[in-house]
Amino acid sequence: MFVIETQGGYSGYLATMSALAGGADAAYIFEEPFTIADLQGDVTHLVAKIRDGVKRGLVLRLKIFTVYLLAYISSILAVTLNSA
Repeated sequence: MFVIETQGGYSGYLATMSALAGGADAAYIFEEPFTIADLQGDVTHLVAKIRDGVKRGLVLRLKIFTVYLLAYISSILAVTLNSA
């Protein structure tokens, strides 16, 4: 599982293009605010994917976010996916 933080300021272009090119499961960008419910839905999707035998996942996060820091998102994914 990879959680990648990209540059871009208030524009999610770099994160969006990186997500498309890398086949990301989720991309959190400034233009589309997300909540903990969105994060929970993405974690549920990743757990289902792993249960189906896929051993990789990718989440991109734009660096400008201050609400859900990279370490927070990474720790939620790690705890959830390790218990799946």
